[in-house]
Amino acid sequence: MEDTSKQHLNPWFSMWTQPRATIQQIIDDDPEHMVLLLAALAGFVQALEMTTVNTGSSYDWLFRLLLIVIAGPIGGIIWLYINSALIHWTGEGSGGQASTEDIRAAIAWAFIPILWTSLFLQPLLALFGGQQPSPEGNPSTPILVGLGLIQNIAEVWAFVVFLKSLAQVQRFSVWDALCNSFKALFVIGIAGMVLYKLIFSIFL
Repeated sequence: MEDTSKQHLNPWFSMWTQPRATIQQIIDDDPEHMVLLLAALAGFVQALEMTTVNTGSSYDWLFRLLLIVIAGPIGGIIWLYINSALIHWTGEGSGGQASTEDIRAAIAWAFIPILWTSLFLQPLLALFGGQQPSPEGNPSTPILVGLGLIQNIAEVWAFVVFLKSLAQVQRFSVWDALCNSFKALFVIGIAGMVLYKLIFSIFL
């Protein structure tokens, strides 16, 4: 008789508190489910945050719009594929068992805490951040500090969620997942330095 007692998790909410069980359910059902959408949303949010922070820059509105709507989502998807490939490659040497599809799912769905937080914070950051400082000081500064703190906490928790999700799909401990991630970042850093020196030697 089939066991029907197993609770079906809603990943849009359960990733906050049950990342291991949630990501296992996702990869069991369909590891590619909504992954590209989440990667595009990640790029969109990051581009939106960047343009919000750079409110004093000379970007015109069209450049900002193109950056947020087009470059951000495309960059998010490209980064997803590059990052998952590197994590898969560096994890294989340590006994990682996840496919690149499973790793992409772990990366994409770990973005849920940031996505929900940004949904509520970005309108408030735009509202209070757009105020011009007065001679008496900007009264919204404490609010901005508080909102920034909430955003930082969400980013830290999203990283914890990612490590737990990666550990689940790779059949690692969380510490092994952290090492796996650092190895991938190290490779990216080395590749970036090599590319920079190559471009510098060619054009300068």
